Amino acid sequence: MDLSLFLLAVALGVTNHAVFNRFESRGANTPLIFLAMQPMVLLLFLGGAFSPARLVWAYVIFLVSMSLSIVAYRLSPFHPLAQFKGPTIGKVSKLWGLWIAWRGYQLDVMGDLAFGRGFEMLEDSEDVAGVKDQIALFMVSVLLAGQIPWIVPTLQLLPQVGRIIQEFNEFGQGLAIQRIEKGGSGVKNLWYHLADKAGLKKVQPTLANSAADRVIAIVAASDTTASALSSLVWFLLSSPEYYRHVQLDLDTVFVDRDDPLDVSKHAQLRFLSACMSVFYYSLLQ
Repeated sequence: MDLSLFLLAVALGVTNHAVFNRFESRGANTPLIFLAMQPMVLLLFLGGAFSPARLVWAYVIFLVSMSLSIVAYRLSPFHPLAQFKGPTIGKVSKLWGLWIAWRGYQLDVMGDLAFGRGFEMLEDSEDVAGVKDQIALFMVSVLLAGQIPWIVPTLQLLPQVGRIIQEFNEFGQGLAIQRIEKGGSGVKNLWYHLADKAGLKKVQPTLANSAADRVIAIVAASDTTASALSSLVWFLLSSPEYYRHVQLDLDTVFVDRDDPLDVSKHAQLRFLSACMSVFYYSLLQ
C-alpha cells in the first residue's frame, strides 16, 4: 500500500467536504469536474508509476474519505439541525426519504388527507389497489393532450385512451362515494371543503364536481406539488434575505397562533406569493 497516497487522498477528501460545506455551489457541473480531476492531479504530484490500479485506489480513498466525513458531520452535535429529532438514516441521506416516498407514503398521506382513508401501501409494502399504475397511465394521456391539444379528437377515437380516463374518473368518484357513506362531515379534511360541509357556498357542489376535484388531488400526489415546494424552500434557504422576508410575512399575517390553514388570510401573504410566482414563471422559461 502506498501510505503517502492514502494519507493525502484522505486529507484531500476531508478538505473537499470542508470547502463544499462552507461554499456550496448552485450547480453540479463545475464541482463534478473539480472532483474528477483531483485524484489524477494527486498522482501526478506524487510521481511514481502511473497505473490503472493506483488511479482506482486514489479515487476510492478520496471518495470514501469525503463520504465518511460528510456522514460524521451530519451525525455530529455540530450540525445545525442536530437539535431536531429524526431517524438517523434520514440525517445521512435523502435517499431514505426517496425510498419511503417510492413505497407509497406520499399516496398514503394523500389518501388520508383527501379521502379520510389511506391506500395502506406502507402496511402492505406494495400497491395492492394498483393506484400507481392508474395514475401513470392517466398522466400519460392527460399530458399528451395538454402538450398537443389538436390531437385530442384523435385520442378520443382510441378505445384504450378513453378507457384509461374513464377508469380513473370512476376511481375518484368511487372514493368520493365511500367518503360520503363513511360520514364524519365534522372532520375538516379536503373532502370537508370540496363538498362544502360548512355550508359557505350558495349552491351545494354536486357529487360529480366534488369527485372531479378529488381526481385533481390524486394527480397532485404524483410528486408535482412536492417537487415544486421542495425547490421553493431550497431557493429560500439559499437566499437568507428573502427567507427572512417570508418569515416576517408569516409572522405579520398569522399572529397569536392563528390557524395557518385559514384560507382567508393566504391572500395577505404577498411576499410569499411573489416568491412562488417568480419561481413558477422561471420554470416556464
